[in-house]
Amino acid sequence: MSRLYYPNLMFEEQLQGNSRMKASAQALVDDLAPCFGLISGAENDFVLVRDEAIPTGIPDVMQSLQFLTIAEAQAAGAGFCEFIPWGWSEPAGQLASKLVPTTAVPPLDAIRTVNSRRFQNTFDEWCRLDDESFKTAHDEPFSRVCTCLSDVNDWLKSLHKAHSIPAVPWVIKAEFSQAARNRILGEGLELDPRTTGWLRNQFTQKTIVSAEPWRNRVAEAGLQFTVTPDPFGTQKPTIQFDGLTEMVTAADGRYIGSLIHCSTQCQSIWDKAIRHGYHIACAAGGLSYTGWLGIDCMILEDATRSPGSNRLLRMAHDLNGRCTMGRIALHLGKLLGPEESGFWFQLRQTKPANTDFPLAPKLPSGVSIQRTSPCRIGQRDPQITTWLLTGSDSEAILHVSDLCRQFSGG
Repeated sequence: MSRLYYPNLMFEEQLQGNSRMKASAQALVDDLAPCFGLISGAENDFVLVRDEAIPTGIPDVMQSLQFLTIAEAQAAGAGFCEFIPWGWSEPAGQLASKLVPTTAVPPLDAIRTVNSRRFQNTFDEWCRLDDESFKTAHDEPFSRVCTCLSDVNDWLKSLHKAHSIPAVPWVIKAEFSQAARNRILGEGLELDPRTTGWLRNQFTQKTIVSAEPWRNRVAEAGLQFTVTPDPFGTQKPTIQFDGLTEMVTAADGRYIGSLIHCSTQCQSIWDKAIRHGYHIACAAGGLSYTGWLGIDCMILEDATRSPGSNRLLRMAHDLNGRCTMGRIALHLGKLLGPEESGFWFQLRQTKPANTDFPLAPKLPSGVSIQRTSPCRIGQRDPQITTWLLTGSDSEAILHVSDLCRQFSGG
């Protein structure tokens, strides 16, 4: 029997109880929804899409998948063995009960906890990457949980007191905020009316925000874990580390793509974050959380230190109790040869996208191009297309990723 994939990519908004979505955001979700099926790796699995967003011009890598609407899935009856959402939310659980009644929906309170900034803040450890202190993790969180406007103002004062520059950049994130969404970027001590209004709206909903200094990113990686419960309920959950892909992001933190079997950093640096990730995954399992867990870590520059001793490893700046783009990239690694590296790229275009890769003339020799998303979404060209760029020269792939970042405004 086939599996049914539900790409609820606005999962965090569902956790917040936001059912409405702007048309522009819905279009981006529709563009990327078919890519969730890339994680399947099996014949004749299905991906749910909206009636207005049925994909056509399916690339070779997706030929084993089928796309259908919710109405078509209901008409199919009991034809599915498993319901797999991008992330478990109340709407996802309700849909699973309708389409695959045998689905065991995990406890949603555990899902909410693991995806919350409160939980992330508990594990927001960091260390310096100089020889003296690399072995020591700092328990003091990199971020600050704020429950009211005065908390935010107090944090801003302490942040600026610790720095010599007049306008320290910062970011404030909603309790459920991933993928560079649901956040405010700013600098300085004063909050503008837009930021103040946004904060008051958050606190009116009885939620917290997480405030942190904005640092220059040197490198970022997504660690993929799976938490599997003991079938008899008598033992601790099994924690499996599935792999790592380095992320390429724009200057504002927006995701651009993932490096596969290719790294800009020494593995020993990421190993420290992986060990910390096991600790987080065990804690999540102790809350009855099960399933995929993505942990983002980063190397960043500390503006308060001199060059040579100013790099930090932040070991868990985002916790994603759901699927991630990095996990999809990890699965795409199966398409690479034994000596190949790759870069999975999300290309955003404001003009109608054609079927050709716009950077093809600039790519180094020996780099192959494979489209990994449909050519059409409903009656329109997609604003986002995805591409897998591969080759046997890892330095060439790193160069390709930099070209793609520059093309994306990073």
